[in-house]
Amino acid sequence: PWAATLDAILIDCGHRLSAAGALTLPNSTQQQRLSRATAEFAALNISVIPMVFADYAHADLGLDALSNSRGVADAFIATAVHEARTHNYAGWNIDWEPCTGNTRARECGSLSAAHKWPRIPGILKQLAEAMAGHSTPGATAAPTVSAAGYACDVTAAPPTFSHCPY
Repeated sequence: PWAATLDAILIDCGHRLSAAGALTLPNSTQQQRLSRATAEFAALNISVIPMVFADYAHADLGLDALSNSRGVADAFIATAVHEARTHNYAGWNIDWEPCTGNTRARECGSLSAAHKWPRIPGILKQLAEAMAGHSTPGATAAPTVSAAGYACDVTAAPPTFSHCPY
């Protein structure tokens, strides 16, 4: 009965961000699981929004590359839009929470994620705009990009860090 009240669901299958800006799944089992979930939820008229994780062992490498290279940012956006259209995802849940826990000192030192990678919220805003401009066949929800922890308010112009927990 709960299915009638949902139009999208976040799935914790995790794509990883490579230093080249590509989104990759860690193995073929993840793609099979995600494909099965997408099909099963589509039968209930619910779209799937998978996650994009930062690899905690090397989060700084991917985020550095994304923040410092327009080419990597463009590749990330193009890959994310292509993957969403190809696999009928309604968007992405960006779960980048760098500079936390055991990796904080190595990744950021005394800086917050917002200060170390100030371009990331703008890049996520570009991704949201690109997703909105490309409808995804089979998706039942409007294209969306949500972000955990790092992104703060990416809809503001310019993006603000007023709600950052870091």
